[in-house]
Amino acid sequence: MPRGILTKEQYERQLRRIRSPENRKKLSESSKRMWQTKDMTERNKKISESKKGHKHPSWKGDKVDYASLHEWIRNNLPIPKKCQNCGKEKRLDAACITGNYIRTGDNWQLNWKYLCRSCHMKSDPKRLKT
Repeated sequence: MPRGILTKEQYERQLRRIRSPENRKKLSESSKRMWQTKDMTERNKKISESKKGHKHPSWKGDKVDYASLHEWIRNNLPIPKKCQNCGKEKRLDAACITGNYIRTGDNWQLNWKYLCRSCHMKSDPKRLKT
């Protein structure tokens, strides 16, 4: 038999050895030691924090599309349990109250509320203009 080619029995024996729980644990521990040192995780956190929000090179400010803006609002404005208008426990939308779709400045939170779909449609500035 040529060198480097295993028989079916040799191959199965090798797989059992590689996939044994003891061996998998050893491999896991060695990779953690190699890649996840305490210094590296702290360094990665600092890098992550230094590039959040307006510090990120791809930050667009208020010149962002509708879906991305609403996603950013959902991630940065805590979601209440109830509608902030009627108090019902329903699925909530991030609704812009003033019609100024901004996410910068000191009081950007005042432009946004979480409303149920019914209250959102009744108070939507775009719908009221037409």
